[in-house]
Amino acid sequence: MKTLFTVSLFLIGMTGVSQTIPNGGFESWNTVTFLNPSNYPQTSNYDGYRYGLPVNTTRVTDAQLGTYAVNMVTVSNSTDTMFGYFVNGDPGTLEGGIPMNQIPTSLTGYYKCSVPAGDTAIFLLVFKQAGNPIGQYIYKFTGTQSTYAPFSIPVSLPGNPDSVIVGAASSNAFQWQGIPGSMLQLDNLSFTGVSNQPPLLNGSFENWANQNMHFPSQLTVGGDTAVRTTDAYAGTYAIKLTTMDYGNNNYGQSAVTNGLFTDNGVQGGRPFSLMTDTICGYYKYLVNGIDSAALWVNITSGGNPVGGIYTGLPPVSVYTYFEFPLISGSMPDTLLFFAGSSSNNTTQANVGSRLYLDDVRLKSQPVSVTSTTHWRKQLRLSPNPATDHTRIEWNTGSSEPVVITLSDIQGKVISVFSLPGNTPHMLLDLNGFEAGAYLVNVKTQSTSLSKKLIVNGH
Repeated sequence: MKTLFTVSLFLIGMTGVSQTIPNGGFESWNTVTFLNPSNYPQTSNYDGYRYGLPVNTTRVTDAQLGTYAVNMVTVSNSTDTMFGYFVNGDPGTLEGGIPMNQIPTSLTGYYKCSVPAGDTAIFLLVFKQAGNPIGQYIYKFTGTQSTYAPFSIPVSLPGNPDSVIVGAASSNAFQWQGIPGSMLQLDNLSFTGVSNQPPLLNGSFENWANQNMHFPSQLTVGGDTAVRTTDAYAGTYAIKLTTMDYGNNNYGQSAVTNGLFTDNGVQGGRPFSLMTDTICGYYKYLVNGIDSAALWVNITSGGNPVGGIYTGLPPVSVYTYFEFPLISGSMPDTLLFFAGSSSNNTTQANVGSRLYLDDVRLKSQPVSVTSTTHWRKQLRLSPNPATDHTRIEWNTGSSEPVVITLSDIQGKVISVFSLPGNTPHMLLDLNGFEAGAYLVNVKTQSTSLSKKLIVNGH
């Protein structure tokens, strides 16, 4: 049962491609657009897409006042049940809400409902001051009300708030229960005892806005905060995974995989048939508390483990190259990749830890079709600045032989290396180099790529 204050567990929606780790450059994203009530960015519509369930928080013209009202209904399929909801903040972490600096005497509104016995629809108010709760109220709706009826939630606060979280759900989010078909419809919400309404309340639900959600193509994400970011190592996009407080003392990572998130853990993967390989990519990890990001690869044959790696990625504030060898004890058939924003021992202190990933791939495999533009004609130096060595990686968009030239900043040639076609990288020894700026040039018959290299003194 998906609750209002806990994690959206998984997205299942992959399509078959030839890459074992497809879309590792995170350049290709599917965009889904939902219509949400303005100023209420968190609704069940986002989760419904991830569960394969219908949109269940909708704008309706059956209004008590004006043109529109909001309708929420609990829906289900063969595996999941999810109630409709909207909320403008997180009652678990007390983040979000809308500004409000007056003390109301009540919140009033109009409702219709059809709530079966054994279920309860709810309305929630959390008043805050300086990030701390100073008043929390829950109003419950039961039974059937086929025409609009008024309701009122009395409010008594010890002082002026600075913000308020407002939300509602078609089933009881606090009791982990819900009956499909349970419905709550609301309109004309307002506070009494105040000189003016909070500007962002949108209590008549006249204002609605399209909200875009982005999901990485051909991959699966878990957690509420696996998002597209333009803070990329290369290309336009990367993926950002954030550790969250999902309420009820439930702290968890956000994650991405080439498999599936199920009730029995991460399963599946993609075809893979090499005895040896290397997984590599770029990451940065901005940590809260003491934590490490999770990276693991499980290689199997007939469902039985034959190899892989299970490791943590330490905190680092700038994009940093990683690579780990993969060795199988017998011929494999499947590789399952997983990366998460925290280790398995996540605590409240780790909430907010952020893992950025880009250009994740297996060295054995060509760049996926969806990432060709992202990788085409790129040159990377890692580390840069460097002291003892730097790794030169390139993709020239062809299989032509490569000539690498290292020059000083005045253009004097220091070293020249000739390599066969399809060579993707080399390690450059910098011992004996003076501190300063150099130019690395990678050239083929049809392409020339250059990048500045900074060498630190020994």
